[in-house]
Amino acid sequence: MIAEIINRSIDLFVISQRWAVEYQAAASIAAKQVLADRIQIWDETFGGYYFALRIGLLLGCLCFAIATWDSRKRWNQIVAIALMANAVRVAGRLAEGYIGQGWLEPVNSAVYFPASVLIYGTLAAWLWKQTSEVQQENVEAAGRLR
Repeated sequence: MIAEIINRSIDLFVISQRWAVEYQAAASIAAKQVLADRIQIWDETFGGYYFALRIGLLLGCLCFAIATWDSRKRWNQIVAIALMANAVRVAGRLAEGYIGQGWLEPVNSAVYFPASVLIYGTLAAWLWKQTSEVQQENVEAAGRLR
C-alpha cells in the first residue's frame, strides 16, 4: 500500500505537475525531447515496479484468503472468497500487461470498478464486523473482571 502511494505521488507531483508543465513550456524541440525521454524512462521503470506490486498483491490475497478461511464462520468464508476473487482479478491484469494477453483488456476494464467495489467493500464490512466482535469481547471481559 505504501509503495503504491509513493508511486502515485511521484507520478502526480513529478511527472504530471512538473515534467508535463516543463514540456508544455519548452521552446526548443531538444528540451521537449529530453523531457519526453525522462517520461518514457519513468513509464518503463513504473511498469517493472508495478509488476512487483501486483505480484505482491496477488500473493497477499492468496495468503490472506487461506488464513481467513474458517468453515465455522460464514463471514470469514465470504472474505476469503472475496480475496480469492481479487487474486483472480490481479492475475488477469498480470496476464494482460506482462504476458501479452491483450484479449483480457476489455474484460479487465469492464470488471475493474465493480469488482474493486465488491471486493474491498466486502473486506471493509468484514473488518468492521471484526472490530465489533473484539469490542464486544472486551466489554464481556471487563464485566467478568468486576
